[in-house]
Amino acid sequence: MTVIRLLAFLLVMPLPAAPAIAETVHFPSATTPPTPLQQRLARERGQPIAPQPTTELAGELHRPGETGPFPAIVALHGCNGRGPRDYEDALAARFTALGYVILFVDSFAPRGITERCHSSPADPYVDRVADAYGGLLYLAAQSFVDPERIAVVGYSQGAMVAPSAVALAGVET
Repeated sequence: MTVIRLLAFLLVMPLPAAPAIAETVHFPSATTPPTPLQQRLARERGQPIAPQPTTELAGELHRPGETGPFPAIVALHGCNGRGPRDYEDALAARFTALGYVILFVDSFAPRGITERCHSSPADPYVDRVADAYGGLLYLAAQSFVDPERIAVVGYSQGAMVAPSAVALAGVET
């Protein structure tokens, strides 16, 4: 109960306006490494394993104005794509004021998707999970991010994707 009250307090308490840095960044969606069978067959054939194709993603990165390293958040959008700009800006202002970096990953625009609200519930969101890991790998490589303190959150459909990314225990599984 105390944790819930603390979280609610942090989300509703007014915060001083901190100068934050916002920029559009580009990074690839994650891929899975070759399986042991693929590795064995490549060795037997004497051929290299072809790299998997990736999707070049775009995201909106917000970070505190200081140097860091900071904890970070990969944020996943809903079924209609990236949310209203004022909603994301308010969320970014709140988290950067608390000392977090937040990356809003756009999974749809790079793929030419406008919405996915009417997709089958059985849709595994595989591409969105790989996008979450792409965001994680991008953030972990930044000098202003603490690579040991990166979380994933989502809203709407992104809230269903986030646990799927964590359940996989890594992009390699």
